[in-house]
Amino acid sequence: PVSGDCLRADLDNDGDVDVADLLSLHRLYTGPRRKPPQGPTADAGPDGYPKTRSAPILVTLDGSGSVAGDAPIVAYDWFENGALLRRGASVDVELDFGRHPIILRVTAAVGLSGQDLVKVTVGVERRR
Repeated sequence: PVSGDCLRADLDNDGDVDVADLLSLHRLYTGPRRKPPQGPTADAGPDGYPKTRSAPILVTLDGSGSVAGDAPIVAYDWFENGALLRRGASVDVELDFGRHPIILRVTAAVGLSGQDLVKVTVGVERRR
């Protein structure tokens, strides 16, 4: 019913205008709540401990286990100490003896990204 300049909005027909009616009115005008877009999940693969007698050695980094969120993955970027090593889902890199913390960052078409750390430690193979 109309009272003066105010419209009474008893949307749930319980005899009064309350918070439930206001929430119903809000949803009526704003539509259903949308969940925020889901970004990709990076998977840089298992940590590795290759052994060799001479370095540098060629190591394959594989991020193909990464999972797209609500949009396809458009970039795979591999970093060591903040420096870009290579781009691609699966790449070969040369690594010297020592510890190498390598970060894979995957980026989706909507700009969201995810990252994962893989630790590669190149050790010395002992002679027998």
